[in-house]
Amino acid sequence: MDKMVAFCGLDCGSCPIHLATLEQDKILQYAMRESIAEQLLKYYQIDSQPEDINDCDGCRDENGRIFTGCLQCDIRKCALGKNK
Repeated sequence: MDKMVAFCGLDCGSCPIHLATLEQDKILQYAMRESIAEQLLKYYQIDSQPEDINDCDGCRDENGRIFTGCLQCDIRKCALGKNK
């Protein structure tokens, strides 16, 4: 089984944003996004709403859905620039 691993080394299979993307139950998905928003505020002082947490298919997917925070990641930008 292939693991989805971000350029930074994060295991996408344990990423709450990716897990929320995969969740089919919309009520549970919203609760997961609420938790993510709370964590972003607590740990990174990023004030966001659950609606701001967009879907993510992993940062290696150049044409898919990518979390907005990952779009700005310098590690990702560097790796894409080197075609890794």
